[in-house]
Amino acid sequence: MRKIVIPAIMVCIFCVANPGNEVIAQDFHLGGGAAAGSGFKYHQVRSGIPGLYIRGAYQVSESLQGSLSAAIFYPNKSDTDEGERRTWLGMADLNGEYIIFRSGTQFSIYALAGFNINFLSSIYVGDELYPNDYSDNYLGVNIGAGTKYRVNAKTQLMAEMKYTAGKFHQWTLFAGFLVSTEGWLKKK
Repeated sequence: MRKIVIPAIMVCIFCVANPGNEVIAQDFHLGGGAAAGSGFKYHQVRSGIPGLYIRGAYQVSESLQGSLSAAIFYPNKSDTDEGERRTWLGMADLNGEYIIFRSGTQFSIYALAGFNINFLSSIYVGDELYPNDYSDNYLGVNIGAGTKYRVNAKTQLMAEMKYTAGKFHQWTLFAGFLVSTEGWLKKK
């Protein structure tokens, strides 16, 4: 437990302290898009590769942003001696993003680092119960880079590539959009 709590506290302190960055009006973005990954092999089956993701991002300062995302990958089907087996993979990420290059207000490139939790389930599909169904989850560490392009005042296109190191390591690529939630809850 200590292995998880101490790094999580350090990330929170870094995000809140935010040394050397000007504070701007905090802005929350929601979005989603397509996901693809290199996948990994687990108990003689492979995880799914294409998928979908949703994402929330909070602008802490001009250069720093935090994001929380979740992805689900299309189940991979494989034939075994006993019948068909389906393997699902889902992941949740908590990342800090630091803008390393900005061209005006329209285009930016950022580096990211954070934590990842993967959820894997593999089941036998057939008429009889099969005792070798299994599931697993594990923690990982993310490192990667991404880019954002502002289409208009509220909408951004984004692409991100990251490497997750952990029990099973893989590359993942996300591409989609983010929409600003500013003004959604204001009373008229």
